[in-house]
Amino acid sequence: RFDAYRVGIYVLDVSGHGVASALLSVHLSRILTRLDEKDAELRKPGAAPGAAGLTPPSEVVAHLNAKFSDNPGSGQFFTLLYGILDFEDKSFRYTSAGHPGPIIYSPGKGAIHKPTPPAIGFLANAAFKEQTLTVESGDRLYLYTDGLFEIENDDGEQWGEERLFAAAATGASLPIQANLDAILAAAREWNGKDFSLPDDLSLLGVAIR
Repeated sequence: RFDAYRVGIYVLDVSGHGVASALLSVHLSRILTRLDEKDAELRKPGAAPGAAGLTPPSEVVAHLNAKFSDNPGSGQFFTLLYGILDFEDKSFRYTSAGHPGPIIYSPGKGAIHKPTPPAIGFLANAAFKEQTLTVESGDRLYLYTDGLFEIENDDGEQWGEERLFAAAATGASLPIQANLDAILAAAREWNGKDFSLPDDLSLLGVAIR
């Protein structure tokens, strides 16, 4: 939470598994939650409170890319979706670095926003786009990792983002936690009783009131 009107939201997915990937995830989470230190990425040093004092999402992603593309031989890359939810101007400004989503759902309609490459760590001088979504009371945002929609059934068919969207829309009248539980239940049903996950899974829901 930046102030009374703005909240930072992110979901990231580090390549690979094991200790090195876990440590990188922890390191990135610390970077993306530091607000007031001199080297904080999310807020401009000495800036006054308010939206103008926050580093735009595209710049945050570009700074991280510059920091982590110095050693491409490490084989460690990560996708990231970072955005600022602003209740004052009813917007969600975000940048995707190769990361899926977000899904935005309004009563009776919605959209799946596709990832924008590249992931962080591939290209030192990569350009990252910033997008802005309008949010209203009653809307919901869903951020997730590809481990959710890549769940397969017994025939090897992936659940897919369209089924994820349908599950989110079906439960959109429920409280947000119940909505997320219903999405995961639908994914489990698609996968089967063993619910074997080939990849880690993250799902974040935001209800706009």
